[in-house]
Amino acid sequence: MTTTANLATSSESEESVDVAPVARLAFLGPRLPFRFAARFLRKASLSLVASAQLEFKAHSPPNSRHAASDKQSLCLITSSSNARLNVHAIPRTYVTKHWNVGSGRKSKVSARDLLLMLLASMKHCGSWDVVVVTFKQHSPTFQKRTVSLAKALHHFLLRKYVTTDGEKYSMTLLTTSGHQFAYLPFVRYATDVTFQQTNVPSGIEVSFLPNGFAINCTAHYKDRVSDKAIFDYNLEFHVSDLSKEATEDCIADHGEEATNQWAVIADKGYQGIQRVVRALLPKKKPAGGILTLEDVRSNDSIASDRVIVENVFGRMKKLWAVCGEAYRWSRDKYDVLFQTCMALINVHIRLHPLRADDGVVYSQYINRMSSIGSKKDKGKKTSSRTYRTKRKARLTLMLAAESSLVARSAVGASEFDLDLGSNSDAEYGSNLLF
Repeated sequence: MTTTANLATSSESEESVDVAPVARLAFLGPRLPFRFAARFLRKASLSLVASAQLEFKAHSPPNSRHAASDKQSLCLITSSSNARLNVHAIPRTYVTKHWNVGSGRKSKVSARDLLLMLLASMKHCGSWDVVVVTFKQHSPTFQKRTVSLAKALHHFLLRKYVTTDGEKYSMTLLTTSGHQFAYLPFVRYATDVTFQQTNVPSGIEVSFLPNGFAINCTAHYKDRVSDKAIFDYNLEFHVSDLSKEATEDCIADHGEEATNQWAVIADKGYQGIQRVVRALLPKKKPAGGILTLEDVRSNDSIASDRVIVENVFGRMKKLWAVCGEAYRWSRDKYDVLFQTCMALINVHIRLHPLRADDGVVYSQYINRMSSIGSKKDKGKKTSSRTYRTKRKARLTLMLAAESSLVARSAVGASEFDLDLGSNSDAEYGSNLLF
């Protein structure tokens, strides 16, 4: 009986010993230093506790609920919905109908995996050669796959999270839900243009509701197009969205000029839009004068309500490197990627409301862009100054050389005339012709 118990105990102890360190020690042999060999032996001397002997003494309701293998268990634990947790669940039906269909070669990567690749690419940006290293794929193939999915998702996300928000959040809903602007409650939205560092400067105009949701995003305009010009190109949207509906006549309008339109707030770069729509712009200081206290107070109110624009742009530049860093991808894909990121920002704001730190990030971004622009302007001025200096020296040398040639030719001509005259007089006389 004792022998049997000893054998059982010895067998259990042998099963509980971890032999992996001993095997590695025997494999490596004398190549290991003494301290590493001692470490392996200490690990081998310790016994492992079998999994059957583990007992959970503390009761955990989340673990018990999750162990029940209920599909909605994670949603109950986090007090969230399945749509918020599963990013691919909402556009799945649309992607199935509009992506990887028709004739031609089909993608071997699933839509779920490709969505992860697309989000990672927009998150970290850089060149395609740098991004594909993470997923170990060829750059042309990876680029074609991710862009094809982005084009398929673009229309769905823009319609569901941008256009729909503009239709949903009317002035009636904003008023009843308490999401009006604090100082200017008769303002419908704020609009502004954001720029990004590219080979050719480009600007995109975005309009934001008081709760931070974007309701309109234009295409990019390259070269030096002013904010006023971009607003005029998008005038159809502004006139339509600022018009008061029949059910909104009962909402109090405390503006100075209560009309059949709600107001829009913008910065000083939009001077002139107040002629076509109802707009509130910061007042400029007159030449040689100062602003009155009322003008200063009005500018402060506009700036306080317009801070929502800086917060949203700051959140966007912080989350998506494709919008915050230097854009090095193809220009014809810029609108698709930027508007997709803007739609995803609306989703992100639903989960995480805006904070003041987002505005700080955008201020840092603006300062960085201004610094880059100043350096480029300084470099251009230096190049122009160097070119003018070299051109002046080159022209000076050319004029000096030309003057010397003219002087030499003049001296040579006079000597030739003297020689020609003396010979003529000697042979033919001085009054041969006259």
